[in-house]
Amino acid sequence: MSNPNNSDQAKLRAQQELSKLEGQPQMSEDERHAGNVKRGLTAATHNPNVTDAGKKQARDKLEAMGEKPDQPGD
Repeated sequence: MSNPNNSDQAKLRAQQELSKLEGQPQMSEDERHAGNVKRGLTAATHNPNVTDAGKKQARDKLEAMGEKPDQPGD
């Protein structure tokens, strides 16, 4: 926004986009953490280096979180 090489029109557009983003609700730290955990558990269920017991444990945890994990394909 303070770059003198940007046109006034570009600065205005950037300010409008920032204003739109500021008005949107932000995810809480807990929501963000829960999403990261779900993605990690889902990744574990697809990782060939994870044991079958580990994959089952990840699926069980996903189910406890209210998710419907993919069933094993291997």
